[in-house]
Amino acid sequence: MEAIKSYKTLIEAPIDLIEEYFKVKQRALEVIFSVKLSKKAHLSFNKEDSESLEMSC
Repeated sequence: MEAIKSYKTLIEAPIDLIEEYFKVKQRALEVIFSVKLSKKAHLSFNKEDSESLEMSC
């Protein structure tokens, strides 16, 4: 058996990077919770996204 000791180091991130991370996370949660549930899950896409999805299939 081998024992491994780990060390925690603090990493300083720029505040604007942290703010953008939380904006992206908030947007992702909004999309996840905007799913309407009935017997099937329905996602709403704008016209351009919908067309690109249809072409990729």
